[in-house]
Amino acid sequence: MSTMRIVCSACGGTGLYAGSSEWGDCAVVCTRCRGTGGVDLEYEEFKNRRPAQHIKRVFRQIAGAKHTHKDAEGIRFSKAGCTYANWITGTEPLPVRDLYCPYRWTGQMMKLESHEAHEQYEQMCSDHINALLGEKIERCPRHQDPEKLAACWRRFDELTKGGKS
Repeated sequence: MSTMRIVCSACGGTGLYAGSSEWGDCAVVCTRCRGTGGVDLEYEEFKNRRPAQHIKRVFRQIAGAKHTHKDAEGIRFSKAGCTYANWITGTEPLPVRDLYCPYRWTGQMMKLESHEAHEQYEQMCSDHINALLGEKIERCPRHQDPEKLAACWRRFDELTKGGKS
């Protein structure tokens, strides 16, 4: 462990605190830094990523749904993400295509005109998204039908040349 002296976040480095009970031109000595204006931060310097114990599968995101390393209820988790060993060597986790759509996979970035799948958003998503309070994509009729969801992924793959966006 190493220690670094940093500016006290409670008083902004002044050593004094003026809050709701200190009126006018008065202050109290900051209790966090005891009036010094600085505090010691203990930290461990990063050298390398540590191994994660008992992890079998890695996913890039969860898109609001529970994930597991085993297939469950018609969702092929084993065909998505990647193994922990592959992730360590740099493999990018794949989306769970049975569970969420390209719009969710991209973190809603397809809305941006600069996104390579923006055309798909305009043609297939925007009517449902704009009409839904809070952008509840799971109410999209394509999202509920496995065949239509697969068609969304096929279109996404065509536009993104493999779907890694």
